[in-house]
Amino acid sequence: MIEVYKTILNVNPSFMKEIFVQKEITQSLRNNLPTRIPKTGTSNYGMESLSFLGCMLWNNLPDKFKNIKPDT
Repeated sequence: MIEVYKTILNVNPSFMKEIFVQKEITQSLRNNLPTRIPKTGTSNYGMESLSFLGCMLWNNLPDKFKNIKPDT
């Protein structure tokens, strides 16, 4: 989840934005800063990938943790 957080803050290298893609939302949702969960080809390898598990964990994280800003 740290890698997802760093990707959202644009601290990670640019290739990480291809792994953890933020959803474009146009209305107010309960879940702030959601990520798009990638489609999986197989249940054995696709659901065990970094991109799938990272997005699932991030989307299930409470908003109070997602909105914490780092100290600069």
